[in-house]
Amino acid sequence: MRFNYTLIQSFKYRKKLALYLNPNDQLNQVSSLTATDLNNMQIKALALDFDGVLAPHGDIAPLTAIELWLKNLSNDWKGQIFILSNKPFQEREHYFKTYFPEIQFIKNVAKKPYPDGLNKITLLAQCESQEVLMIDDRLLTGMLAASISGTKGLLLNPALKKPGLHPHELFFALLRRLDRFLIGVIS
Repeated sequence: MRFNYTLIQSFKYRKKLALYLNPNDQLNQVSSLTATDLNNMQIKALALDFDGVLAPHGDIAPLTAIELWLKNLSNDWKGQIFILSNKPFQEREHYFKTYFPEIQFIKNVAKKPYPDGLNKITLLAQCESQEVLMIDDRLLTGMLAASISGTKGLLLNPALKKPGLHPHELFFALLRRLDRFLIGVIS
C-alpha cells in the first residue's frame, strides 16, 4: 500500500522532487545548519530524520558531533526540534527523553512519505506548514512527505553511513540511487 502511494505521489510531485536534486539546494552536513540559517528561512519547527541524517542506519544515538550540534541548536534557536523517523525504536525515544528532553520524538503516525508526521509536527509546533523544515536523506520518503504536506525540505547528501561495506548501508545506498533515477526519469 505504501509502495503504491509513493509511486502515485512521486509522479504527482515529480517537478518539486526534481528540485531537490540540485546540489546547490542540498545540505552536505546537518551540523552546518545554524540557528541563523533557520531564522533566515523563517523556520519555527525542524523535523529531522534519524537514519542517515543524525547517525548511520541502525544506530541508537546520534554521532557525537551531531549531539553537540543538537545541544547548541537547542540552546541558540527558539524553534522546536522533532525527530521523525520511519524507525522510531523505543531505544531511540528513550535516548532523546534522557539526553534531549526538549526534542520531541514523533511516533504512532503513518511512515513517510505519508505526510501524517509532518502534519502532526505542524500542529504540535502551532505553526504554518511552510514554517516547518524536514531534513532527510531520501527523496521518496522525507522529501516526498515534505512536498505533500507543504513543508520545506532539505535533502542531506551524502547520507551518514558506517565505514566499510555493511549490507544494510549498501541497501540504503541502492534505495537513494533508485529514488534519484526514478525522479530523473519521470520529471
